[in-house]
Amino acid sequence: MAGKDWPPWERFNEWVHSICVVTFDLELGQALEVIYPGDAVLSTQEKTNICYLAFPDSNSGTMKDADFHFRIRRGTTEITSAQATLLERLSPSVSFDPRYLYGFVHFRQQKDSSVRRGYYQKSLFFENGEPAIEAACHDIDQWPSPTAGEPLSLPLLGFLLRIRIPCQSDLPMDCRLVQGLKDISTANTVLLTSVHEIDIYNALHTVVNHLQLLWELVLIGEPLLVMANTPQRCSSIVQ
Repeated sequence: MAGKDWPPWERFNEWVHSICVVTFDLELGQALEVIYPGDAVLSTQEKTNICYLAFPDSNSGTMKDADFHFRIRRGTTEITSAQATLLERLSPSVSFDPRYLYGFVHFRQQKDSSVRRGYYQKSLFFENGEPAIEAACHDIDQWPSPTAGEPLSLPLLGFLLRIRIPCQSDLPMDCRLVQGLKDISTANTVLLTSVHEIDIYNALHTVVNHLQLLWELVLIGEPLLVMANTPQRCSSIVQ
């Protein structure tokens, strides 16, 4: 669309479907408080699933933030043309399935005497409230289309994210993949790991003696129930 104005939220939708704020309502339980952008389309079942999965199943006594991820089946498999092109070029290790929506959660629980239940609980949480989410959405709406194999610079809330999405033609340990990092000032740079780069040993170290059995169950398609002491560990094991 060179030389033309982009329709509102078109670039945003190439990266993110929507940003949801889920809170705990004493009458309703987990409830969708707000969704950005306002015209984002989610089915009733998708909203229900997001509300249910945005909170840990059990967080009694937990007073700190939790970051974890999940996926839910979509009511439609429609994707943008840019996403279709990306899917063709993506490395299999970071590919996505258009039949699903992928959710990334930042959950906060803290004691609050003003709340009848005694705890403040919310996902997604920002200290600066809804204006921060609105500003982030407008930043994302200015990003270029996601492209595999090329370095991208993405401004977000005063920070600059420099990323490279792996592509199918990448070779392991190819020094060209990190060449761009040499141009970045290390004094003001924070290296972030991908959600795909999980520490599998840390997630499974307590069941090492049963890994062979777990692998056999996965191979024959047996259903497994994963229970862990933190939502982060649970989502890492499922992934």
